[in-house]
Amino acid sequence: MYSELLKYSKTYGPLQGDFYDWHKGRSKYAVWVLELDDDLFLQRYREAQHHLSPYLISTYVRKPHITLAPCGFLSSEKQYCDDYCLDAIEKDIEQILSLKLNTIEAAIRNILISYAIAPGFEVLDIQGNLTQLNDQLSKRDHFEENYDYFPHVTVGLYNDEWPTDLILRELKQFEVQKDVLLRFNAIKLVSYAPTVSGGQLKDELMINLLDQSVIKYPESL
Repeated sequence: MYSELLKYSKTYGPLQGDFYDWHKGRSKYAVWVLELDDDLFLQRYREAQHHLSPYLISTYVRKPHITLAPCGFLSSEKQYCDDYCLDAIEKDIEQILSLKLNTIEAAIRNILISYAIAPGFEVLDIQGNLTQLNDQLSKRDHFEENYDYFPHVTVGLYNDEWPTDLILRELKQFEVQKDVLLRFNAIKLVSYAPTVSGGQLKDELMINLLDQSVIKYPESL
């Protein structure tokens, strides 16, 4: 559970710069997510943030979520390989609807894990739906390397280069509780500003799995 963190001798501190080489002036990076609103888990989420607060940036404001797949920069026309245009979005919506999912089940493993840049909770893919959606939605040509999909919920970003041993002790001191079973009836496409670390997620559209409807939010896309 700590294998990713143990690859490094210390965590990464806050990312600096404008990241122009990545975003090239584009303002919205899109991600398909499952948004968490379970009261029991949200309490645990807040407890985890409080427990690790000395080591986390104070400006992390993203809603807790499970990433299904990052999809690229929202764009009206295809210019770069990681542009995500309306025709691609419509194709992905069709892919999601074709799976005929009414409910997605997952469980939060109630113990803290960590990457070098951020701590979080591991998510257990009970029915395989998360992996299935990731396979359908991932844009593998966007990245230099293909990464194994590991569903999780990030609780913040590290605020400095902390020794791995120190962070590991803090993670292990967080009280272990029973797994939290979650059920999702909606999938969202959200976006964030690529120049703001841990900035807000903006709702772009939602797929209601119960009636297979698609809701596009005002001023989105």
